[in-house]
Amino acid sequence: MKMIPNNPKKRFDGKVLYGELEVFKKLSQTFSHANNEYIAFHSLNLPKHPKKRWSEIDFVIVCPYGIYTLEVKGGNIRCNKNSEWFSCKQGEQDRPIENPFEQSQDAMQALTNDLFDNGILSKKDRISIGFGVVFPHINFTVKGEEWDQETFCDHKEFGNFDSFLKKLFEYFFKKRNHNIKLTYEEINNIATYIRPRFELLENTSSKISRISNELVSCTNDQYKFIDVMTSNERILCSGGAGTGKTFLAAELARRLSDDNKNIALICKSIWLKNYLDEVITAPNVFVSTIDAANVNRKRNGIDKYDSLIVDEGQDLFNLNDFEILDSLVYGGLQQGKCCIFHDVNHQSGLFLSFDNDILDCFKDYHYINVPLVTNCRNSKPILKKVQSLLLVDMGTESIGGGGPKVRQIKVDSQTLEEVLEQELKELLSKDISSNEIHILSPLNFNDSAASKLTGKYSITELDDYSVRSLPVAELSFSEIKNFKGLESDVIVLIELPHPKDLRTEDEKVLHYVAMSRARALLSIIWN
Repeated sequence: MKMIPNNPKKRFDGKVLYGELEVFKKLSQTFSHANNEYIAFHSLNLPKHPKKRWSEIDFVIVCPYGIYTLEVKGGNIRCNKNSEWFSCKQGEQDRPIENPFEQSQDAMQALTNDLFDNGILSKKDRISIGFGVVFPHINFTVKGEEWDQETFCDHKEFGNFDSFLKKLFEYFFKKRNHNIKLTYEEINNIATYIRPRFELLENTSSKISRISNELVSCTNDQYKFIDVMTSNERILCSGGAGTGKTFLAAELARRLSDDNKNIALICKSIWLKNYLDEVITAPNVFVSTIDAANVNRKRNGIDKYDSLIVDEGQDLFNLNDFEILDSLVYGGLQQGKCCIFHDVNHQSGLFLSFDNDILDCFKDYHYINVPLVTNCRNSKPILKKVQSLLLVDMGTESIGGGGPKVRQIKVDSQTLEEVLEQELKELLSKDISSNEIHILSPLNFNDSAASKLTGKYSITELDDYSVRSLPVAELSFSEIKNFKGLESDVIVLIELPHPKDLRTEDEKVLHYVAMSRARALLSIIWN
């Protein structure tokens, strides 16, 4: 007999009752010649029961002779003069149980009613339904009005279980005239309904939401680095895109401001500056671009800052910016309280060139190196794709749930607009909110294919002001260089050549920045 599941189903405590385990083995050995026409289900839940909020059938058998329920009562059994049944164990108090014949019959009725209600069976069909009880450990010699000899199997008969089943099937099949046997197709339909086989795939919108939540919890794991940074005077914190540098810079600024100290948080990009200004509400934290740093310091009446924090430090690793940073903090960069966050992959070429001599200065000043090795921004498929295409270090994956595959297509400039429109339509059809989707291009908006879709989609071109309110209420667009340090659940990247078509490593900078901005889903339309 075919068993579903093919191993005994365990209870909530991880165990299988010994009596049920013995019956499971017996059933699996019976009707072995029947070519899947005899199917037994173990531990079938009954959410619709006439007498209980929830019930369970020990075994259900579907075969040519109909549908049968079996209730198993292992161990010692007794019934008193009030028709109350008990399970008895030596050294323990007798435990009340249901009348097993009523229990099996009620379960049979509940199951067949459900099959009728859902159209699996028709009440016009003359199909045999029955019930039985198995006492694998006792000799049940008691005669009673509530059961017939054919409806139970005790220890004496348990050794020839095939014989009991045949007797049970025949007893109920002949109980009324004109019963018909179930066909193989009918047996399979009933079995499919009782325990359906299916594979339901998580939709894209759900994946994005789940991954975003998981990545937030991963970001929270980064708090342990704050303790290291607050207990040391000078830190050089390195990590690839997505390892949490901006998050840590903002959180460190909040922590240090609690001591009523003036904290400077410096970066290169005005977009990143405005975004950080919005997310950091702590007093005494002054966020500024490097170009406006001294002007803002004087405007706020500050001689020197007590602490200096630099985000996207690789953008400032040049002599001019180095001298400005040195002038901002008490003790300068060599003796002051400073924390410099920078990318091990440099991302050079978007602003000023990267000067390795500046990086060596921090090492000569004995900055403690704190490497960030866990990626807490990108889903697993995005992380793997960026690393494989660009050969960069973005840390190890931090979530095990994976995510949507990276979507890639290569088009020419004549078909880009059409393909972009179709891609946006496809993403929105997956219940992804428009404000979760951000379009990135190396071109400005007016020169980009995205601008040609404004009659069909409402697309917001981000600027240094609107970036304060990320995510905006609709589809958004920005140049890649301006979105540096920021992120979005879904990134649609357009108007870049495929990395294999590039001639030098330096040309991969835009690819690296753009592809690493996506948290949950990355769609790339290569030129």
